[in-house]
Amino acid sequence: VAQVAAHILKIDLELISIKPTTTLIAPNNTCTGGSVGSEATCYAVKMCCEELNKRLDPLKKQLGPKATWIDIINLAYKNEVNLNSTYM
Repeated sequence: VAQVAAHILKIDLELISIKPTTTLIAPNNTCTGGSVGSEATCYAVKMCCEELNKRLDPLKKQLGPKATWIDIINLAYKNEVNLNSTYM
């Protein structure tokens, strides 16, 4: 899952943090059903990261090709860009 996020966002894997799920994040969640849960989770992460890329693209262009991920996220925060994405 972390590798999918890093790949889609084009950032180092070390910048990705995975937290355990709770019922506050995913209430009434079904069982994973073996590897089906992993596949579905990776797809959801891919879709969310693609949405984040759409929101961040104008800022990336504004900052130029040498901008770091931290630079992009700081500018996004200052411009009140929504850095949360969900996919169902």
